[in-house]
Amino acid sequence: IEPSKTDMFTLYTKSATTQKQHYENQYDDKMKQIEQEQKLTRKMIELIEQRAHLIAERLACIHSFKIHSLSIQHS
Repeated sequence: IEPSKTDMFTLYTKSATTQKQHYENQYDDKMKQIEQEQKLTRKMIELIEQRAHLIAERLACIHSFKIHSLSIQHS
């Protein structure tokens, strides 16, 4: 049973990392598209980027917490 838990934990971690990267790439593409298509001032774009950065920091914290929680449960 123990190797199965380790495998599941590893799979979950890889899946979460892959999803995170996918959505980061998708976000970057959308931001480039917004900059090209919308009539936003540079300041408005900076505000959007600052807000997105704060959200990314919070998501990273949540991700770390989940990984830490799973590793404690796994032990």
